[in-house]
Amino acid sequence: MTGSRCSLGPTIAQQSAAIKRLLKRQNKYGNRKTERDGVVYHSAGESRHGQYLELRQAAGEISHLERQKRFDLSVGGQYVCSLIVDYGYFDLAARPNRYVVDDFKGKATPDYAIKAKLFLATHPTTEFREVTKRGTFSLRLSPRGRLLRRRIV
Repeated sequence: MTGSRCSLGPTIAQQSAAIKRLLKRQNKYGNRKTERDGVVYHSAGESRHGQYLELRQAAGEISHLERQKRFDLSVGGQYVCSLIVDYGYFDLAARPNRYVVDDFKGKATPDYAIKAKLFLATHPTTEFREVTKRGTFSLRLSPRGRLLRRRIV
């Protein structure tokens, strides 16, 4: 067999690496975990928003910044579910002692909408902000229980 090449194909190591790449679990909504200053964030957008809030805290506009703040949502004393928001803090620039929660969303799901409504109904003194690529929105409930978004930034 002069002049012909015999191709053996990919090696076992190459095949194994290809299978691992295919089987690697990707996030359902396409966001990529991002690491900044040793902290892992669920998405690049959440990381950028966290950096923005840290700058605001350093400037004295907000205080008591917390990441991944968990709220148990109960109705009539009965636990229903929990909501974990990306950030919680006191906004000193807008209203002193007003607690604000920010949740970065790439895609709002039906479950998220229900949890946001429950949060607003059970925590009426807390301001709920939804942060997206398109801007920041303040959420509130209408008298009929619909979720209303008002653009802030």
